[in-house]
Amino acid sequence: MGCSRRAFSKQLTNNWLRSLGVTATTGEAKEYHGQLQSVLDFFNNGTSQKLKAIDWEGHKERIHTAGIVEKVHNKYDNFMKTSYSVEAAVGRIGHSTDQLQSLDVAMQYNFMLYFVHYSGHLDQLEVMRNIGDLN
Repeated sequence: MGCSRRAFSKQLTNNWLRSLGVTATTGEAKEYHGQLQSVLDFFNNGTSQKLKAIDWEGHKERIHTAGIVEKVHNKYDNFMKTSYSVEAAVGRIGHSTDQLQSLDVAMQYNFMLYFVHYSGHLDQLEVMRNIGDLN
C-alpha cells in the first residue's frame, strides 16, 4: 500500500475535513468546522494518552442493580466491534434526501402552528396584565 495505517487514517480524516470545510458556508458552520478540526488535531497528534482499561469487576462491586454492569459491558463490546464507512458519511454531507426535506417541512409547519397558538396566549396574558385588577 505504500503508507502506514496511521498515515492512511490521517489522510482519510484530512480529506473528510476538507469536504466538510467546503460545505461550511455560514459563519457558524465555519466556526464548528474549526472546532472539529482542533479536536481531531489534538487527538491525532500522537501525544494523547490511551484510556485505561475499564474495571468491570470494580463496577460490579459498587453497582448493586442486578445485571446492569453485564448489560453495559456487552453493549460496549458490541459497539467496539462495529466499524463505520467514512466514505458514505462524507458522501451525505451537503445533500438532503426527499425524506429529510419532507420532515423539515413538517417540523416547520408544526413550529409555526404551535408558535401562533403560543403567541395568542401571550397576547391574552398581556391584555389581562394591562387591564389590571378586575375587582
